[in-house]
Amino acid sequence: MSKTPWKFSPEEEYRRCPEIKKSEVAMIQDWLAKQPHLPEISENHIIVYLRACKFSLEKTKEAIDLNFTIRTRYPDFFSARRLDKIPLTVKNLEVMASPEKDKNGNVVVFFRLKPMELSEWSFADFTKLSFMSQDACNWELGSAPGYVFVHDIKNLTFGQIINSPISLIAASLKYSQEASACSIRGIHILNGGTIFEKLFTVIKPFLNQEVIDVMKVHPNYNDMVAMVGAQAVPKEYGGTGPSVSEGYERMIELIKKYQESLVEEESQRVDEKKRPEGSKAGDFGIQGSFRKIEVD
Repeated sequence: MSKTPWKFSPEEEYRRCPEIKKSEVAMIQDWLAKQPHLPEISENHIIVYLRACKFSLEKTKEAIDLNFTIRTRYPDFFSARRLDKIPLTVKNLEVMASPEKDKNGNVVVFFRLKPMELSEWSFADFTKLSFMSQDACNWELGSAPGYVFVHDIKNLTFGQIINSPISLIAASLKYSQEASACSIRGIHILNGGTIFEKLFTVIKPFLNQEVIDVMKVHPNYNDMVAMVGAQAVPKEYGGTGPSVSEGYERMIELIKKYQESLVEEESQRVDEKKRPEGSKAGDFGIQGSFRKIEVD
């Protein structure tokens, strides 16, 4: 990218997290220099991944390669990343990053669907907005030990589930679990009920056990607040933070701040013709739709 979107400089990142070693960043840079299929990435990008991968060099390499591979293979999520291209999703999906982190220093992100007509639902666009917000958070907040995601699925419908292509849900889960710099440290489900039981039946085959282990379906808001921390929970859920609507307004402004960087990032993709022998990316895509899976 011609200009760095990162809010913090590499030097600030090293001060913020002393566990990040310049020598290990240099090792990743040396490795990248021998990967002609990958785009050039910044020192900040490496730092964010090292921390998200708990300073494992091998996991960092795998995550970076997989990240750009998925971004290249799935333009449904990673192209035309402008807010004005997905107006219905901007209207119907509220996503916010809490101003305060949880007790472990993790960034806490809330997702809430609004009631909508089925014709307004697009799994690809909803995922696109989610991933746009993740990139914006990485650029704005810098490295973090991890992310905690809270999903209020009160307004999720069975119709939306069965109208979501399974190939895209599989790819989105692969990306979120193994390729995103927003490393998952917790998933909290609110207003789950029967709809979550059906959803979980569908997505379970694509979930890593480590992610299942940090997933919690809450019987009430107080239970969630106790685990996440009141300071990082919106006020309508019993916390002391700003409302989801207020937080979403801030998220939209954050995405607008990095809008041109999101568009420019689309040029950073894998050139499979240059991928070294022996490191071919596997075919993890799955064709079809949820209609072909028995969920009753």
